[in-house]
Amino acid sequence: MAGTKGILVVAALVVAVAAAYIFAFYLPKIDEINELQTVLDNKRSDMLEKQQIAKDKERFMLQVDELNDRLGEALSQLPNDKEIGEILNMLANNAQVSGIDMETFTVRPEIVKELYSEVPIDLQITGQYHNVAIFFDKISQEKRIINIANVKIGNPNIKNGETVVTTTCTATAFRFVKQKRTGKTKAKKG
Repeated sequence: MAGTKGILVVAALVVAVAAAYIFAFYLPKIDEINELQTVLDNKRSDMLEKQQIAKDKERFMLQVDELNDRLGEALSQLPNDKEIGEILNMLANNAQVSGIDMETFTVRPEIVKELYSEVPIDLQITGQYHNVAIFFDKISQEKRIINIANVKIGNPNIKNGETVVTTTCTATAFRFVKQKRTGKTKAKKG
């Protein structure tokens, strides 16, 4: 019996040491392990998200390049400057090629809108009706955007055996207006 009591005492001691170990060391470490596992899972998720962004960076950079090219193309149609001299030369060249005379032109004050400005130019041209139409067609084919409005055709005259008309119109060129920066910056994430 004394041997059985010894075994029971040893078994009770082992159970007591095991219980003390579990309550003193193992259970607190389980909570810490669970907390660390949550932190690890969050870090892995964040890493996967950043890897996806890094993987897409090349695609985004290509999109930025494409958008910059499109902006450059748009700005060639809608320059930053008035370039009145260039516009008048283009109108005069197209008038000459079309076989009409540009009698007068008057540059009116610029009309500023939110993203662009209008640069109106009043024109008076003379030539055959068909040539006036050719002139307008040539203007429409220019790279620079120019609208023709307020067209009035009249005063038909015979000149060198051909009917010549006087046409008045407004040619409106446009220019891009740079937006002012507001000074607001977004907070960098990360």
